[in-house]
Amino acid sequence: MERFLSPESVARQLSVSNKTVYKWLREKKLKGAKMGHLWRIRPEDLKEFIEQAYEKGTGR
Repeated sequence: MERFLSPESVARQLSVSNKTVYKWLREKKLKGAKMGHLWRIRPEDLKEFIEQAYEKGTGR
């Protein structure tokens, strides 16, 4: 069974506020699925989000 991340755990990993993660989800900047009233994020979607952010920043 696939494991999912909560917005709160993503916020802790990225050192941002929960509010910021929810904003990224609503704006579809970060892929996630709303299951009932809870958002869940696949680890591979978080990895892709980080890689894209890195490429837009000072990365490659």
